[in-house]
Amino acid sequence: MMKLNLNPINCRKKKFSINFFCTLLALYSMTPLSHAQSKVIFTGGFSIAPTVESAFNNGDAYTIYRDSVKSTQGARLTLGIHAWVNYSIKKNLDIQAGIGYLEAGFSRKQSGLIFHQSTYPGIGSGKILDATNTQRDITYNYRFQYIQLPVMLNTYVKRSGDFKWVFNFSAGLVANILLKHQIQANLNPGFTIEGQKSFKIDSTGFDARLFALNLIIGSKIEYKADKNKIYFIQPLLGYYPLSVSGGDIRSNPWYFTINVGIMYSLSNLRAGK
Repeated sequence: MMKLNLNPINCRKKKFSINFFCTLLALYSMTPLSHAQSKVIFTGGFSIAPTVESAFNNGDAYTIYRDSVKSTQGARLTLGIHAWVNYSIKKNLDIQAGIGYLEAGFSRKQSGLIFHQSTYPGIGSGKILDATNTQRDITYNYRFQYIQLPVMLNTYVKRSGDFKWVFNFSAGLVANILLKHQIQANLNPGFTIEGQKSFKIDSTGFDARLFALNLIIGSKIEYKADKNKIYFIQPLLGYYPLSVSGGDIRSNPWYFTINVGIMYSLSNLRAGK
């Protein structure tokens, strides 16, 4: 008769091995599932973008023009707005595309203007004719007003333990279509020229190109409020490597912007969840 080996120690070892293997298999299977469940595949939304901007300008004509009116260059504040769609290519990589409006440009300021000093052409008679003791400053805002078509890749960097917060690295390219280019000159409070406090000048000295491209790099921080709604903050640095102006005067704007917005799950809405 054949004898069965019913050694209790061997049975316990085999049972422990089977249980341990099953536990590892279960943990391995659950890990990608939890990531997949926390990932929203397709989202859409919008953002507003407070922006600080300026530009690198050069060219002989620009230097002569700048020096003739004795002004200093500075940054300017503006506000953009965009609509976005975001698609998850894989677990750690999203593509983000949008359409929106943003101004590129810079400011120049004439401070402490005196009687008979020259202003930019298009500002009244072109000279200060006010002989009073009023403080006379003029800020010239050079505005390249664009429709933007940005495309970015967002690469996963870190996630919070509760899967609510996600941190990404962002980089991409933006196509810009020019709507209008002009100077808006604002006079400081209490100072007017021919009864006006501001002027809009279409003759800027820049030959603005119809199309322009700029690079963007930054980060994206997302907060998942629920399965259908994600809030995000996206600080970005943008730079135009090619001049946005033709001719002798060249201009390469740069900007720092912070997209603050909300995205909604289009995947869940389409599925009726």
